[in-house]
This record gives sequence, C-alpha cells and structure tokens, in this order.
Amino acid sequence: VLGQTPIFPWICRIPFLLNYVPDIDSDWEGNIESNWSTIRSRSLGGAANSIASEPKPSHVVSVRVRIAVRLFHISMRLIATDGYSRSSTVSVRIARDPETGERQLIYVFKNSTRIPRSSDDQFHFGAGVLDIPSEKHPKTLSGSYWTNRNWSKGLNTAGAIYLRRKSKRLNLER
Repeated sequence: VLGQTPIFPWICRIPFLLNYVPDIDSDWEGNIESNWSTIRSRSLGGAANSIASEPKPSHVVSVRVRIAVRLFHISMRLIATDGYSRSSTVSVRIARDPETGERQLIYVFKNSTRIPRSSDDQFHFGAGVLDIPSEKHPKTLSGSYWTNRNWSKGLNTAGAIYLRRKSKRLNLER
C-alpha cells in the first residue's frame, strides 16, 4: 500500500532498498545543451557548413525537473524555464549499465510546444539516459538525450542534460 504513496521514497532510504531504488525522488534544476546551434547554422548556410565544419557553441536551456519514484511507477516532468516547451515521460525505468554495473535512469519522453517556431514541431518524442551516481543521496544526475524533432527535415536534436538536486523534502503534492 505504501509503495504508491509519496512516503515510498523515504522507505527506500533503508540501506538494503537503496541498492534497488536510488534516492532520486526530488525536484531538480539544471541545463540542457543541444546541438540546435549547429543544426540551425548548417540549415541556414547550406552546403558551406558541412559536417567537417567547426562545431558551433551549444544551445543551452535552463530546466526544472521533477522525478517521482514509486514502487510500480517512475515519472519525470521537465519544464524549460523560458516557458517554450515541456516534457513528460512515456516510459521510465532504472537499470544497470551492462558493462559498468552503474545505475541509470532510462526514459522516453513526449515534448509539447504550445506555439512552435517555424523550425519546430508542436509535438515530438525523444529518449535519454541519466547516470545515477553510486552515492547514497545523489546530488547530481547527468547524461544524454536525442529526439525525433523535425526528423524529416534533418533537424532532430541531441545533447546533454545536467541536473542538480534542488530539494529532498517529502512533498505530498506530487
């Protein structure tokens, strides 16, 4: 019964359970760095900007993320702080990297943009992998992601995501 309530993350702090369910239920903040600057400059410059060209600086977006961990369900919501778009997960799981044994948060998400720019889609899907440090109460998560955003025009994005724990409080409003 307690496995589906906001109390579950506190139960998971029992050392034995931390091996299976890491302490990541929290609010997080950070940045997403994408290859959008490179894609945009190549699409505007045409053939002059080939793959061999010098890479452009990353496009950085500040984000807020809420991860909720329950016994039978994990969810993750991401909101760009500029208000342009938001994402929520379609599927999430915690797994161990087959080579290193380190824990990872693997997710598929749907992004929605209320008023997309002409170079964007109103909806797109993506996937990502966040490495979960082996420490007892991780303070950071980082990894990579990729999307099918405007894939038919060759504009699909990819990049890195860096998160810092914002709070570790028991939040009964989740």
